[in-house]
Amino acid sequence: MYDLNELESKWRLYRRRKIKNAVIPTLAILSVVVLSVSAGFFIYTESKAPNKQQPIDTNTQSRIIAKAPELKEPEKPKLEQPEQKESKEKKQDDGQKGKNEPKTVILESIGEQKKVDEKRTQQKQQKIDIELKETKTLEVLEERYSKHKSADTAAMIASEHYKNGDYQKAYKWAISANNLDAKNEKSWIVFAESANKLGKKEEAVSALENYIRSSQSDTAKNALSKIKNHE
Repeated sequence: MYDLNELESKWRLYRRRKIKNAVIPTLAILSVVVLSVSAGFFIYTESKAPNKQQPIDTNTQSRIIAKAPELKEPEKPKLEQPEQKESKEKKQDDGQKGKNEPKTVILESIGEQKKVDEKRTQQKQQKIDIELKETKTLEVLEERYSKHKSADTAAMIASEHYKNGDYQKAYKWAISANNLDAKNEKSWIVFAESANKLGKKEEAVSALENYIRSSQSDTAKNALSKIKNHE
């Protein structure tokens, strides 16, 4: 059997060793932590301490002063001369005018074209009105002639055809008028003028000369002169 006292002493020895083995590393760790904290605190206090002023070298100070930039007075705004100001304003006006010119030219061209179109329309309408009037005139005269044949009416019909450029009808109606009244002046003149337009100049001249010998008509003389002078 084991001796209890011996076992108890062995147990105590074992426990001491175990405690010793656990305490030594703990103490070492605590020492390291304390040293680290102390070192950190020392570094912190040194960094916060005020820096000692170093003496400034006089040469360096003089160089710094020499290199300091000179302060200049701000430039005062210059007043533009009246001529320069007017020149600038003129350029701006010219530029603005140049921008507006194309639009103005286009508007003027449109206005002019509109006027031309209106004038052409008016001329066409006037021509139509004249043609209608002439047509009505011929219709009225021909209706009158159909009811009552007269040299004056036939001569007027011949004159209307001549005005319209229908020289063949004018020629025929002038003969009809002259057959009704050989002394009718208009019939002789329209006959001669129509004959001349149809290329019968000699016939036209001969007819007027015969009529002038018997009537001494100044109107017939003027008509003859125009035919001879190709007017």
